[in-house]
Amino acid sequence: MEKQSNIFYKALKFIGQSNIFISLCSASLAMYAQVFFQREISLATIWITFGTTFILYNTQQLFLGFLILKDVHEKKVWAEKNKIVLQLIFLTVISLIYPLYKSCWQFLLTYVIAGIISFLYFLPFSNLRAVPFLKSFIIGLVWVLICVIAPIEPDKIDRPQIIFGVSQLLFITALCVLFNIRDMEQDKKTGTHTIPVLYGIKRTKVFTIILLLGYLWTCYYLKPDFMFMLVSLIVFLLSCFFTMKSAVVRHFFYFLLGVDGLILLQSILGIVILKR
Repeated sequence: MEKQSNIFYKALKFIGQSNIFISLCSASLAMYAQVFFQREISLATIWITFGTTFILYNTQQLFLGFLILKDVHEKKVWAEKNKIVLQLIFLTVISLIYPLYKSCWQFLLTYVIAGIISFLYFLPFSNLRAVPFLKSFIIGLVWVLICVIAPIEPDKIDRPQIIFGVSQLLFITALCVLFNIRDMEQDKKTGTHTIPVLYGIKRTKVFTIILLLGYLWTCYYLKPDFMFMLVSLIVFLLSCFFTMKSAVVRHFFYFLLGVDGLILLQSILGIVILKR
């Protein structure tokens, strides 16, 4: 029994640390956007969303880790340690070639813009992540482009799409701020001026709840339906709970599965009530 529990724990840890779970969350949000705007659910689009999130997150994570290695031995150890993830990245890249080739130009353009912003975010010569206040907002913006704008492939952007995009921008940015609390000590060392570094944890939590209130208000403005607002309220209250309980020292499951899991929860509940 203990061995099975250990295997389960290691599996969860791998799913979280390899960014498989956050990629599932992004794919769920893409599906939620399609259902919300009554688009035909495209499995190819959902897979592209999953795959690009997996590649972007791991590229950033592995690239930054590789940069600090100094000799050949360390690089060999790094490659062996991350062998499975590197193989998964390679297979994911191959699997995305055909669906991306078949995608329309609006879809591809959105992804190109998101990709440029993502690489400018962490590449050393630009390092947008070090600009005060931008770190969480940039991540939220990339998520909206990849998980909301691209999946619905709009011929033109109308008001409901803008409001839905804003609601998700506020929601994702708020969750990203919680990760800034987790990374506060590391950000201090690297000179990254996040909100927790500049203003402390208490004020950061107040700021996060303001963002979540904005999310709740835009949801009401978008669709003042009782069931839809009930889902939004549940997501809001749980997000506030995770905000109040966030701290620099927390088990990594708290953030990688708990906080990120709020995105998956919103998508599942939203799809269920919209399909009823």
